[in-house]
Amino acid sequence: MVAATQDPRKEATPLRDRFPNRIALALNSKAETVMMMGEDAVRDGCAPHAIPFGKPGVGYWHDTARHEAVRFRTVN
Repeated sequence: MVAATQDPRKEATPLRDRFPNRIALALNSKAETVMMMGEDAVRDGCAPHAIPFGKPGVGYWHDTARHEAVRFRTVN
């Protein structure tokens, strides 16, 4: 199952905590990053709020098993 949201501040996905694997593209603030990825992910280095808006396709995935932030870039 895949769930997606454009605004992590809204409770559009009420079962958000049941999706352990999350990816995030550029976000507006650290607060949005915490809402979307969780505090553990931010502690481990996830920083989608620090992605420049001129970098489309760049995002973060939090590897919960290894406690690592994985930065990626999609290519088309």
